[in-house]
Amino acid sequence: MATMTTDAPESGATQHEELRTGSDAIVDTLKKSGVDLVIGYSGGGTMMLADSIVKGGLKTMAARTETSAAWLSYGYNRIKRRASSAVVTHVVGVLHTAPVLYAAKSDSTPLLVIDINSSNALDVREGLQDGTEVYSAMKPLTKYIRKMTTAEDMPLAVRQAVTAASTGRPGAAVLDVQFNALIQGTSCKSEPLTLPAPPGAAPQAIAEALGKIKAAKQPVLVVGAGVHLSDGAAELRQLAERLNIPVVCTTWGGRGVLPDTHPLFAGVLGSFGWESANEVVQRADLWLAFGTTFSQVSTGAWTLAKPDEVIHVDIDPQQLGKIFEPSLGIVGDAKVVLQQLIDAVDKEGWTNPDGADGPWVRMMEKAREEWHAYHKTLGAESGSPINQYYLKIGRAHV
Repeated sequence: MATMTTDAPESGATQHEELRTGSDAIVDTLKKSGVDLVIGYSGGGTMMLADSIVKGGLKTMAARTETSAAWLSYGYNRIKRRASSAVVTHVVGVLHTAPVLYAAKSDSTPLLVIDINSSNALDVREGLQDGTEVYSAMKPLTKYIRKMTTAEDMPLAVRQAVTAASTGRPGAAVLDVQFNALIQGTSCKSEPLTLPAPPGAAPQAIAEALGKIKAAKQPVLVVGAGVHLSDGAAELRQLAERLNIPVVCTTWGGRGVLPDTHPLFAGVLGSFGWESANEVVQRADLWLAFGTTFSQVSTGAWTLAKPDEVIHVDIDPQQLGKIFEPSLGIVGDAKVVLQQLIDAVDKEGWTNPDGADGPWVRMMEKAREEWHAYHKTLGAESGSPINQYYLKIGRAHV
């Protein structure tokens, strides 16, 4: 990989290392940043990077189109909950990844796209119309974007892109690499990347939240995709069962945090949800909301009347108060904050005085039973209801 050594780092390099090409530096830094798969649509200027990928031992997968490559990486990273794969494509067609970039931004999914553009010496010639405005076209869709015209700080850019895509509210990162940056040398060091630990809440915020929960007569946990993205479903279930609090999930993103058959699951919230869930949310005197943006579909076009007390927990501070103003906003990772609340409950030894058979839980159970009874009538004619609410196969509900 190395071609020579230098007595001093190039200008801008942070630490001394053997001089190698920008192409090799990309691969080395991807590996040290936890990226274990490259999904590509090869051709054109990508061939040098493809050679570095093979030499570097990174796993690869080919795709039929740039769009399909990006969707494959989107799914892989969403399961991994970080940027564990990268999309590599030539500049011709890289704009076809735009729908996936937008989805990653909207759905909080880590995504890393690297395109190989023409050499910057050709900028004045506008040789490939696809590459002229990659940066400006993709910037509104990304959390992080850099146009790399030299190899000098290539390891820094790769590391920053992986970090940005994987932390906080995840999203898309794009490196628009001009071809000359692949063949130039860099001595900037590629170091192992350790992502920062997800943030928790301040102790006083946890104490205030617990105080509001203890004072509420009819609290409900409103759960969005942020709980899944933080891998916090187990903690969510533990808190709900510890305090006997009904749970509703957002229409698509929060589905599956609890099984449909769980005694505390009131249902799916929103325009395409269960009447039982909407009824419970409207009767609640406290919303304990985790990882939800209060979207149009999940709130029935924002027609839900919020209670006086709303605790909203989200890793993105821009979500707090964006739609429903909370009485307590907490910036933090859903899994971490859920565990903090569990620990606080355990430390105080507090239990819900109503227990599992209190009037609030019984009301939720009655609403859910009425909804299921009504729902059965929807499929009575065919004998096997298949609709957007759930799929019935024999006796199992999926």
